[in-house]
Amino acid sequence: MRVLQLHCDSIEYTATAKEVDCAEEGGAGTARLENALAVLVAVEAG
Repeated sequence: MRVLQLHCDSIEYTATAKEVDCAEEGGAGTARLENALAVLVAVEAG
């Protein structure tokens, strides 16, 4: 498992579509966060 943690002054993302059926309902659109912690996780089998 690998983890990348980034302390960001700002981060912006655009939600386009649900990837899995069990995901929460949320509106598609763009959001911007200030002074955020972005955590990216990758898990590999084996």
